[in-house]
Amino acid sequence: MYAQLGNIQFELLPIESLDERYSYNYAEHQVIEGKPLLQFIGDNLDEANISVRFHFAFCDPETQFNLLKAEADRHEALPFLFATGKNLGYYVICEISKNTVITADNGRPLCIEARLQLKEYSDSDLLASRTAAQKRNALGLKGKGNIASAASVTGNKTACIAGQVKANASQIGNLATRISASADELKTKIGTAEIVGQIKAATAQINDQVGPIMAQAQYLAAGAQNAAASIQGYATQVSSVSSSITRVLSGLPGPAAKIGERMAALNRGISAQATHTITLSQLAQGGAIEANQRAQIITRILPR
Repeated sequence: MYAQLGNIQFELLPIESLDERYSYNYAEHQVIEGKPLLQFIGDNLDEANISVRFHFAFCDPETQFNLLKAEADRHEALPFLFATGKNLGYYVICEISKNTVITADNGRPLCIEARLQLKEYSDSDLLASRTAAQKRNALGLKGKGNIASAASVTGNKTACIAGQVKANASQIGNLATRISASADELKTKIGTAEIVGQIKAATAQINDQVGPIMAQAQYLAAGAQNAAASIQGYATQVSSVSSSITRVLSGLPGPAAKIGERMAALNRGISAQATHTITLSQLAQGGAIEANQRAQIITRILPR
């Protein structure tokens, strides 16, 4: 996988180009007999443009483009992830351009080039928004909710689980990197480098698990059921190291307490993602999971 936007994984699709744009907003104030003064107002939303090619040699171009168009038609913010673990955040598809390059004698597209214009989605309470969306699409009584979709998940369960595991691993890596960066701030607040060293070593161990989890998720999506057990092992290691970070943070001296609280919040996110990944791996292995927990997981991995 090269990157993933929502449920669309750019792996078999050659990426023609990826352009990113960052901009900042300044107000210009006129002054008498002098040059205008600038005042920083805030960051503008990030933008990204992707060019991809759908070719009949590796996919059905029209089907793939229609899947892409369907994601845009939902008008929802989508997570934008890279296989390296880098998480760009949530983006909306603002525009899609389509160019049919080659067609068969009957007019069937053999090669389609598409360009996506993406814009960063900023939400002051993204978790609440996502929870509300999940409740709207939750499993309901027969004939209501996503019953039909839930039934279809059974056949494609491992692929859906693998996609969610990849997203979880990416988030774990992002949180670990942020904790490591915050640890650098502690150097000015505490008189010893021992605690900082312990935290950075722990986050390095967590990041070491991200790549293997993603690799095993790829194998799981391809049908290798034994990959689920490996995923559980790596996620368990992440959970264990996360617990060690909790113990280190609990011993921070007073001047570093505020930074410690911020790092603890990030670490709780790692623990939650690791726990969810373990549960997903158990589901993939056919393990016994409480019915309500199973329903929540299936609802979460359903195509929106």
